[in-house]
Formats: sequence, C-alpha cells, structure tokens
Amino acid sequence: MAAATEDREVLYQEGRRVSRPVAALAIIFMGTLVGVDRTTGYAEPLSDDADLLFGGVACEYVDNSEGEDGDLEVMCYRSGIGRFLGTGFAQDDIGKPVFGLTDQDVGLEADSTHYVLVGHIVRYESATAVFTSFEVDPMSARTIQITDAGTLITATDVEGALAEIAEDIDDLSLTTNGKGASKVAIEDAATKITATTVEGALAEIAAELDDFQSVANGKGASKVAIEDVGTIITATTVEGALAEIAAEIDDFQAVTTGKGASKVGIEDAGGHLVGTTVEAALAQVAPHNWFWTASRNGTGAEESIPHNLGRVPFVIPIPLDGHNGAGAPGSQFPTLVEGAHTDTNVLITCPAGGKYKIIAM
Repeated sequence: MAAATEDREVLYQEGRRVSRPVAALAIIFMGTLVGVDRTTGYAEPLSDDADLLFGGVACEYVDNSEGEDGDLEVMCYRSGIGRFLGTGFAQDDIGKPVFGLTDQDVGLEADSTHYVLVGHIVRYESATAVFTSFEVDPMSARTIQITDAGTLITATDVEGALAEIAEDIDDLSLTTNGKGASKVAIEDAATKITATTVEGALAEIAAELDDFQSVANGKGASKVAIEDVGTIITATTVEGALAEIAAEIDDFQAVTTGKGASKVGIEDAGGHLVGTTVEAALAQVAPHNWFWTASRNGTGAEESIPHNLGRVPFVIPIPLDGHNGAGAPGSQFPTLVEGAHTDTNVLITCPAGGKYKIIAM
C-alpha cells in the first residue's frame, strides 16, 4: 500500500482491554484467565498447555459451546492486578513469576510444566491466594520467532529452542547409547583417531590399550614405537628391539665362529693386547707362558722381579696381608704400585710390612 496523502481515521482504544475471538465449544467465565491458542489464534480457558499463550483476564461471561471458531468474542483485561488462587504460596514469594495452571489457578515455576507466564506476585494473601500483576506480553519467549541458520534447532520460537537445548544438556549427562559422550564432537587435528565423537574416540583408545596387553602377533610391544638414538638397534618397535636383543644374547652363548666371546669387546688401556674382543685377546695370550710368584714381603721400595717371558708382560698385582704403616704387619690394606715393566723384569712397590704376589702374562 502506498504512503498516506491525507488524514485518516484511527480506530483507537486505551489498550487496557482487548476483544478476542472465542474458540468453538469454549465457555469463558468472567474474571477467569484466558488463553490464546497460538496455532489457531482463538481464545479458550487458560491451562498449562504448550500451545497456549496468556491472553488476559475475561471481563465478561461468554458461552460459545454451540458455536464455531470466532462466532463470539470475549473482552479481556490486558493488564492490571488480580487475585488468583493456587497452593503453596509464602510471604517471601513477592516478586516471583507465576504461571497459568487452570483458568483460575496460578502456580510458581516448580508447579508448572509448560510455563504459561501470567505475571508476578505483588501481594501475599494466604498459601492459597495471591494478588498478581499481570500483563499480556506479546514478546514472551514463546512468541518470539527464530530462524536457525545453522539448522541445529528445529523449533521456530525461543521457548521451543530453549527446550531443545535443555534436552541436549540433559542428554550429555546420560550414559545410555547415543547420549552423553556420543553427542560431544571432536576434531582430531593430529589424525590419530578416526572417530568424530568423544564416545567413539574413547572406544578407539580402549581398543588400543587392550592391544598393548595382548600377546598376539601385531599387538602388545609390537605397537610401542621406539627411536634408537644410539643406532644400535634397527627395529622401530619394542617387540622388534627385544627380538634383536634376544638374538644377541643367544649369540653370546654360542661357541660358533663369530659368536660368544667374539662379540664381547674390550679396551686394553695398557696397550698389551692387539685384539679388541675377548676372543681375540684369549687367542693372543694363549700361546705364551704365564709367570706368577709366591707370597712376597713388601719393603717399601720398588722391587725388580725377573719373569723370563721374553716380552713386556701384562701384570696382575695381588695384595695379600696388610701393614701398620710403620714397616710391620697390620690392618692397612697395601697399595701396590706398578713400575715400568720390561721384557725381563716386573717392577712393583709394596709398603713395608705388607705381603703380595703377582701374576704376569
């Protein structure tokens, strides 16, 4: 319609009362609470019904029990203070909201199921009657329409949306299938889990933990990865590494060539041996004579002991009895000091009073 170009008559009223078409078969008594069915727009006695909105307080008696929808209308007060009945009211309920239960009863939030808001308590009379400030509110949560661009909610009004959200929150606390963790989505940025919910992820992790405890092939230690920083092991899992170590241990016990003592390395700090393994060292030592002495008394000076080995020997000094630090036997363990052995003599210093013997090879 085009914009006005002249004065026009306005059908105006103060707004404290409004006339509403009455639903078929409905009887509305004067002074009772009126509900409006938001699916049809027709007035009927108020009740705790999900499809009803509070439409005011009836100013008159209307009987449309034999009529069709809208055949009669009822005049309603849109706002004011009214005395309504109920149960369980207390003096400290002043200011609390009340909700329609029947066309003459209101109740607190705990008494209502669908929360058809009527108004707020302004005066307490008794446990069964309160004065309520009421006002028809076209902007209640049940009348505000919404469009869910994300298509996460099916309801088309705020009241319904809140109900859906509350139900989803309740679902999160449940342990039944399809509830609880099954409704919590996850995004595995590391791509270690294929599930898209916490429930599924926990199931995958539980399966992995079961695998760690299994002794079947491809399970247990086979699933535990390792990184051998020392590059001693070629395997990349604990299972493979243990297999390599077990094979090495078996090799130590074997007497075949390249096994056993051949795999045990040595470091000859004295420079007496050429071989770098026990096997090679034994082979080097075996062809030569050994030299050892009987018990000898220490003098405190370096002693030169002939050995007849024809080479600079590897010497093992063995302390026997202690000394007293003053040239006589005692409890002090003797410290034996090797000199520069030659191909003819072993050079040893033992404290006076101590006893020792040597083995040379």
